[in-house]
Amino acid sequence: MNAVGDVDELNAALGLLKAELIKYPSYRKFIAEIQHKLTLFMGEIAAEAEKRAEYVEKYDHIKDSDLETLDTKVDELQDKPELDQQGWVLYGDTKLGALADFAAKVCRRAERAFLYAMSSEEAEARPVLLKYVNRLSDFLHLLARYFDYYTK
Repeated sequence: MNAVGDVDELNAALGLLKAELIKYPSYRKFIAEIQHKLTLFMGEIAAEAEKRAEYVEKYDHIKDSDLETLDTKVDELQDKPELDQQGWVLYGDTKLGALADFAAKVCRRAERAFLYAMSSEEAEARPVLLKYVNRLSDFLHLLARYFDYYTK
């Protein structure tokens, strides 16, 4: 349940970011889509380990195509040379950047909790789940750099 709670907290952190994205409707929409995916994520990992496969068959769930969409967004941000990071980041250059950084760090905590939960269960989680949450933290980190650079 710790992993579910951490993913729920991540969803709330994304809500804070989304609320400030009025001037960025495409990112606002994408964050809302991520929040929906995280709700599916929580449902799947909250299911009893031995019933997880049945849950995935019965309900909507995170798919490889969702990971590919996230990968595309990461690639788009990585292709911006002005976002190439040298050294450590001092958070808080902009409000949007700080909110995205906060969500990225909550995401990393959720990833650690998820890894711990899965290592202590009989049934393994689908690999796409771990990849999704890992890539999501990358996306949020890059999004923070984007906002820090473009919204100063």
